Amino acid sequence: MMTPSEVKAVDDWSFESRIRSRGEAIRRLIQLGLEAAKSTDGKD
Repeated sequence: MMTPSEVKAVDDWSFESRIRSRGEAIRRLIQLGLEAAKSTDGKD
């Protein structure tokens, strides 16, 4: 479950990134988050 503010943030990011579906936006955000977590953990 996502809060209304989280949904709005995903939708805003999706619109700015020209991604058409919320599902695709969520997949890309997860991917970006995982990549960022790897780099901060030093596990490149």
